[in-house]
Amino acid sequence: MFWNAINHLILPASLLGFHSLAYISRMTRSFMLAQLSQEFIITARVKGLTERQVIWNHAFRNILVQLLTVVALAYGALLEGAVLIETVFSWPGFGSYLTGSLLLAI
Repeated sequence: MFWNAINHLILPASLLGFHSLAYISRMTRSFMLAQLSQEFIITARVKGLTERQVIWNHAFRNILVQLLTVVALAYGALLEGAVLIETVFSWPGFGSYLTGSLLLAI
């Protein structure tokens, strides 16, 4: 029973995940390009920091709040899409498990 449910979840979850991954990757790239053109990044490079230190310690830390917002919105859209499609087509999957767990929690 459990492995049957897992087998039916793999394809829909991976497709929804790849869509979210593409959106998050595109937004991360956009945020990083905007951040890497800032003056404090240029100053960090002039100070002699390695590119890895500049990216991880200076640029990436500044985009984490924006990135967290994008990930949260993508997660909400992912759950909404799964529940909606599975409800419309009466196809049990992740959305029906989520709906069932929410109804049991109330």
